[in-house]
Amino acid sequence: MPDTRHVQVHTDQVSFTGTVAVTGELDLADALHLDQALAAGAEQLRIAGSTESLDARRATALGEMSRTQLALSYDSDSGGPTAARSGR
Repeated sequence: MPDTRHVQVHTDQVSFTGTVAVTGELDLADALHLDQALAAGAEQLRIAGSTESLDARRATALGEMSRTQLALSYDSDSGGPTAARSGR
């Protein structure tokens, strides 16, 4: 069975408002964790005073996540992946 997981950011199709579509297919566990992270990020933005819609806050939360979680690096001590943070 072929692997159907993928994520695409359609930067070649920018809207007049400067937005782009993002599409993908994830493992259920990854999708659930992403959904939880977006919900938590959207809630933090609301608490910080954002009056944008929930969908807009979720999109902003995803952008914030992308700026802080730039890559996975492998910790040679543990042999497992660790999050590499930008600027740290």
